[in-house]
Amino acid sequence: MSQSSPMSVKSSMEGFKLTFDDFLKLDLKQLQINIIGTENEYGFSFTLYKIQVKHPNIQPFICNRRYNEFYALHKVLKMKYCNLDLPQFPSKHEWLFKTEKRKAGFHLFLNKLVLIAMQHPQIQSNILKFLYYFLTRDLLGNQKQTILASTDVQNEDEPDWQFRYHNLSTEDASQVGSYSFDQQKKLATNVQLRFSDDETWQTFYGKIQEGTLQLYQHISYNYFSCQIILFQIKIELADDVILMYHDYDYQKIQLTVNDPNLLKIWYTQLKLASQDVIQYEGMHDDFHSLGKVQIQIKEAINLSNIIQDSFLFVKISFPPFTCQTKQHVYSNNPQWSQDYILPIIDSFSVLRLELISEIQDGILKRKVKQSIIGVAEIQIADLLSYHSGTKFSRISLPLNKDSNNNDVFQFLKKNSTNLDEQQPCLIVTIRNMSSPLSLFGPGPVFSYENEQLEPDLTVIKMNIIRFKRIISLMIQFQLALEDVVDQKYPRLTLIVFTFMFIFIYNADLNNILQYFGFLLLFILIYQHPTIHHYVGLFLDKYILCELNQYYKTPQLFTQEEKDLKKNTQSLDKVIKFEGNEIKLEVDDENEPKESFYQKIRAIKKTFFIVQLYLTYLSNFAEKVINLFTWQEYHRTLWFLYALFSLYCVICILPIRYIMLAGIINEWFDGRIIFKKRQAHNQKIAKVMMEYIYKKHAPELVCIPNYLDVAFPKGDFRTKMANELLMHLTISMNQEETNKYQNGNEVIRDLTTCSQKLKWVSITDQHFVRDQLYYELRQKGKFRMKPHYLVYYIITNFIYNIPSQYYRLRRPIQLFK
Repeated sequence: MSQSSPMSVKSSMEGFKLTFDDFLKLDLKQLQINIIGTENEYGFSFTLYKIQVKHPNIQPFICNRRYNEFYALHKVLKMKYCNLDLPQFPSKHEWLFKTEKRKAGFHLFLNKLVLIAMQHPQIQSNILKFLYYFLTRDLLGNQKQTILASTDVQNEDEPDWQFRYHNLSTEDASQVGSYSFDQQKKLATNVQLRFSDDETWQTFYGKIQEGTLQLYQHISYNYFSCQIILFQIKIELADDVILMYHDYDYQKIQLTVNDPNLLKIWYTQLKLASQDVIQYEGMHDDFHSLGKVQIQIKEAINLSNIIQDSFLFVKISFPPFTCQTKQHVYSNNPQWSQDYILPIIDSFSVLRLELISEIQDGILKRKVKQSIIGVAEIQIADLLSYHSGTKFSRISLPLNKDSNNNDVFQFLKKNSTNLDEQQPCLIVTIRNMSSPLSLFGPGPVFSYENEQLEPDLTVIKMNIIRFKRIISLMIQFQLALEDVVDQKYPRLTLIVFTFMFIFIYNADLNNILQYFGFLLLFILIYQHPTIHHYVGLFLDKYILCELNQYYKTPQLFTQEEKDLKKNTQSLDKVIKFEGNEIKLEVDDENEPKESFYQKIRAIKKTFFIVQLYLTYLSNFAEKVINLFTWQEYHRTLWFLYALFSLYCVICILPIRYIMLAGIINEWFDGRIIFKKRQAHNQKIAKVMMEYIYKKHAPELVCIPNYLDVAFPKGDFRTKMANELLMHLTISMNQEETNKYQNGNEVIRDLTTCSQKLKWVSITDQHFVRDQLYYELRQKGKFRMKPHYLVYYIITNFIYNIPSQYYRLRRPIQLFK
């Protein structure tokens, strides 16, 4: 498949030739780069984006570029200048308005490059070189069977050498020897190499010229692809082998060797490797590192002799990566605190740190001069000799003054003679993040707990189930604490409340952190298997043997309680591991399978609930902000009065006495909490059953004591279960409904529910206007407790504060 982008550039630039020197002299403020449209090549194979370049000093021209070419430019910039503030690159997996989003993103990206070149003169030449090559060259390489490339490694002009197409993966091995390796004739043997990269085939263009094997590939892959090739074909680096690369400004990789025979062996190995591919886990986009090193550049010290109007920055060189800290930091207080995570390619690499100073020179102070103040080097082998995760905090790295040249002295103050005391130092923090098992093992880049993190639907479902299980365990722990307060086990509650009363009365609240540490220590000791076993036996025999006299074992449960029980047992019953595969059995075998329509409705309901909670959270945050910023003057004034009154009460009564009063109140309330709960549930259950009889069996209501009458035949039990689920969230299956014969039996079991029965808020107009529903809610009302009354007053007070969203939607109502 051929690309038409280079031809498009030529056709639109006929009549003039734009050189890089001319492009570098352009006034960037007048340079206009726009994405003016798209066109499809070969049907729907790919989309070309038309780029229009205008400037008063050059003839306007148009070039076509693919998505991959934009991506290559973005990737190279991020690798070479990792601290550049580039806009987010358009995703390749967009479904809606993909082309329009890419056009807008590419337009923002190209114009951002021009802006960066204007703001940073020190890297302006390199940025414009990338942009010039992007607009006038083909980054991905011409993919025809006749490929063009230059025979000169340093020549970046228009390619003038005709390459001969040769697919090593299909042609016979004997044809390899037909190419000449004679250096005296200086013949170039040119081949196209193809290596399998998991799902795709990566193509490399190779050439042997004057004892040099040159490999060509995409501009963003050159060095990394060379590393993969060397690993794949098992070439052992000898002493007479020099590995060279030309940064990211060139499209050539060059391996130079002094022995032609070794070069011929390499060539044969490349051919064999293209036929018998070795599976290598690291063959992804670029490469898999041995590990990672994290370095944080904190500050520079001993800079008293550096002139104060100069700027300092640190350049980090870790081939093939080069990055630098922010530049506009004055020498009187050079602090950066910037983190960098760099992959380790080999164990003999060197991390080089250069402290560079920058001053403005000339009469008009427009020229910028840079000079290296000092250099510090870190051997990666020394770092890898420590365990993974080892952190070296605030290391002082003396900068080598031998690396200073004569230009350094213009950055120092005049009349400074004692250079030994002026030696600057860098304060850095280094962490070894390499693999803990082996230096040559894969780094922990895309793994957690030695498991591969993949966007698999099964893994996503499993993580959702695990999250629900953790939430359910926390809720069950909260319910267990409520049982202690409600005196479900009177002896246990007596021991806990006695201990709390003595602790609050005698403890020093200033040492609360010490008490919290003691509590954690107590929990750890209690959870020891042996201790936990014997303590459990003691509690069952002497403490938990007596239940509250008003407590009854629950016979019916709400849907939430059943979900809690199911979620806590999810890892035992839901997930099955078979070898390396994970199989989920989310649905029970006895339950009917959900249809596709029901699953869609469940997903829509989930998104609606998420949206609802986000709305609540946003509204609450905006209301609180408006309350504290006096947007609602009168409500803020009343809120200030309430806070002042609460402050006075706390000042008059010590917090210790308030806590003791709360414990005593909870003790007396807990003695009769189950009795009150049974009375509450009995009233709600009776009102609910009367409503069900009046709605679904009105012919029985006229009979005295109709709640003792047997249920009518038909689907009455099913309707009763639906009504209980709708109004009280009581979940009953078919087996549970069949064991009840009349209404009083249902009321008896509803009374034993472990929680207070609460009405579900229903906003359906059909129910709101129904007379039976209105009577049901009127009879089911209870007098609110004082603390609940205070809670609802505060909630209603905040609710009536208009949020910022309400102000934008209804600005008129606020002024009526």
